[in-house]
Amino acid sequence: MDLVRTVCAGAGDRFGGVVCEHYDRLTGDCDLLKQSKIEQIFDKNRCQPRRIMTSAVKRNLSKYKDLIHVQDYLSSIVFTLWNRLKDIRFKKGHSLPVLIGYINRASYTEVILSLQSEGLLTRKMCGFCVFLSELEPYVCKRETVSVTNDGVTQLKENPFYLKERKTTDKCQEGFQPYTLLSIEEDKNDNSANTYNSPLPETLRDAGTVAKSEDTIEIEELKDLLKKRAASTKHANTKKIYKRQHNVFITLYHYLSEGYSIPKAMQLIATKIGKNVKTIERDLDEIRAFLSREISYL
Repeated sequence: MDLVRTVCAGAGDRFGGVVCEHYDRLTGDCDLLKQSKIEQIFDKNRCQPRRIMTSAVKRNLSKYKDLIHVQDYLSSIVFTLWNRLKDIRFKKGHSLPVLIGYINRASYTEVILSLQSEGLLTRKMCGFCVFLSELEPYVCKRETVSVTNDGVTQLKENPFYLKERKTTDKCQEGFQPYTLLSIEEDKNDNSANTYNSPLPETLRDAGTVAKSEDTIEIEELKDLLKKRAASTKHANTKKIYKRQHNVFITLYHYLSEGYSIPKAMQLIATKIGKNVKTIERDLDEIRAFLSREISYL
């Protein structure tokens, strides 16, 4: 028996045949979902969305139980996710399955971004390693690597030292990811060895470019921006969205090469004939758009 029948329509023994006061028998929709923000839905609905969210976050965290202790992250991620979702109002799809799917997707994304922000899901690729040279031809600059055998750590020569590498090459040994910071932090830090992604605190001030087989791929983000531009009919808005799509792709390229956020923005501004303030505004709009699309679809 499906959840709409048992929870909303009250079929079976759980609710004794009593229909939920917010359930519309004719449409199968929840009137509360149509009229209210998620905060009110969590407080009033018999379907217990908060429990659904907690279960979804726990289930997604469990995928990484070899990396973390699930209970150490569960309550904080549920709290963060709740605060991100509470003011959202559904524009379409007002049934229990839609609500559950929405919560599941948001929970999945929140777990990924939380673990990314701590550097736990960084793919071991040369393009994300601090030891890859900043300019072409790219070479590995790590001379030695630490090796531990039977509790004893020793240094050995890195077989890839000064050898040419592609940014997509897998790091065999000695991988060290860039530190993930927000744009605001980067403006106050000129360290040459710091990689700063523009996405996370909106996509959470950490790098959504970090990958695992379960992580949202950068190509998906590019595709979302491309589709946004293609689906817009207003000519001026389409022009802006196309520029922002280009800014995103170019920024990702420069960051992958090791440039800081300010330097990358200056290069982009020069390349497209705009000032840095315009690029900053574009990034703000990109982060806001992707945050809504990734976290709440």
